[in-house]
Amino acid sequence: MVARIVLVVMSLMLSLISFSSLANGEIRGALCAIKADNKIVLVNEILTKKLSLPGGTIDAGERPQDAAQRETWEETGLVVTVGPELGRTETAVVYDCVSDSDVIAFDFHNAMDGNELPVWFAPDYGIEISSAMLISPNELTSEQYRYPKQWDQVVGFFGNATNQSVTYLDHLIEGAPFFNQVELHWIAALQYWVGTLPDGVSSAIKGFLLLGNQLALPWLTLVLFPLLYWKFGKDFSYKAFFAVAVTSLLCLIGQQGFSLPRPHVYLPIIELSHSYGFSLPSLPFAVWSSVATLVFYRMGKLSINRLTLVFGAAMVWMGLAKFYSAVHSLSIC
Repeated sequence: MVARIVLVVMSLMLSLISFSSLANGEIRGALCAIKADNKIVLVNEILTKKLSLPGGTIDAGERPQDAAQRETWEETGLVVTVGPELGRTETAVVYDCVSDSDVIAFDFHNAMDGNELPVWFAPDYGIEISSAMLISPNELTSEQYRYPKQWDQVVGFFGNATNQSVTYLDHLIEGAPFFNQVELHWIAALQYWVGTLPDGVSSAIKGFLLLGNQLALPWLTLVLFPLLYWKFGKDFSYKAFFAVAVTSLLCLIGQQGFSLPRPHVYLPIIELSHSYGFSLPSLPFAVWSSVATLVFYRMGKLSINRLTLVFGAAMVWMGLAKFYSAVHSLSIC
């Protein structure tokens, strides 16, 4: 929760710094147009929630071609050879880039009718980029692109880019750690079993399980802290806020360190609830556990009792919801 806010603020500050350095139409960015199977590679940005070409700001003393190659690797995990310049936008140069190996994509089509790329190993995944995809420009509108006024230019760059081959895969389960491979089969089996039940029963079970994901929504903190202030006073609410902030930051650091992706990145078809980034440690479990421990201790009920059992049941419900929707595996819930 708090960790995501910190990430957004940091990214916004970096964007503002980059924006302030632009003067007189100076070229500050380098982008890659990667064309494969007559589709273009685009990345989904976490901050803007828009699509863009892979690329970014040119560092001091760096050649634009090197910046395009570096940024493309950081955002998509693709190692590319940077070819000739295709053209320029107001602030960036766009190159014809070709992957040094076949582009790997999932055969499964996402909500935009694009083919997701496996990018969980890319350095910027979960920090700047939530996903990358191969998609036909005809499937998109200019408003879905980060810079709508440049979309026609991007389509033109795409038309002149070098086309290359794609290897489509149903899944990459073998690329997951062993314990995740086992649980991926469990998730798929559970979803299949629920789907085979009579319609009314299936809808009820699916709705109940997915409802548990609501316990992890960030807006609940807007309700939590006023309640803590009303019930326990200002000092306790400050203590709870500090605990949530520290827990969130530690989770963020831990997730980047362990770098264990969410189950659906290996098998996109099982994703029932949108999520991105890494899953260990689990942020909602850690935050709720830290707050609950403080509250139970303050109430003198830090033991097995009705209240703690209800809390435990709620955490199990959220864990099952995240397991069913392929956001977390049971081993890290």
